[in-house]
Amino acid sequence: MAHPHAHGQIEVSNQTLVNEIKKRLGKAKGNWTDELSGVLCSYRTTPRTSRSENPSNLAYSAEAMLPAELVIGSIRTTHFQCQENEKDLRQNLDLLEERRERSSMRQAAYKNVVEGYYNQQVKEKAFRVGDHVLRQNEASQAQPRGKLGAVREGPYKVVEVHRNGTYSLEKIEGRTIPRTWNARHLKKIPFLEGVSSHR
Repeated sequence: MAHPHAHGQIEVSNQTLVNEIKKRLGKAKGNWTDELSGVLCSYRTTPRTSRSENPSNLAYSAEAMLPAELVIGSIRTTHFQCQENEKDLRQNLDLLEERRERSSMRQAAYKNVVEGYYNQQVKEKAFRVGDHVLRQNEASQAQPRGKLGAVREGPYKVVEVHRNGTYSLEKIEGRTIPRTWNARHLKKIPFLEGVSSHR
């Protein structure tokens, strides 16, 4: 089962980790496993813009202690009291659900801002019945794909306009194409007799 949103988020996370490892390694590419734990620690303790929280806080309800704090020392390590710490951790656990809720609301607000910005940049495509279009080969998979494969294929004729920017198509010979197609997968072309595919 495909989960495109989740796959995209995983790809972004993986790319962030790879970039951080590259920065730390310089030219010594073979030692990436030595740097992985440090990169993961910094990734888990860095606040995200969308949530204003770091993953560690949301998972464990407590501020993560960096390895350097244990070696060098900090106010937290020098003034540590076991009983007070237990009490503070219990209080943090009581507030964890509320903290996660606030974080989710901030993420939803951030998503709306990003969506609004994206929607301002989008130019709406509209086709009329009788227009000739090409389909993105990635969406239709009508021709073999690959680096040297066709980007678009067709031509097709728009035979019916549906709501939400979807269209029914038919081949130039008159054979109907199954299902409707979204405008973002189509590109208008002037009618060219005998053209079967375009890049």
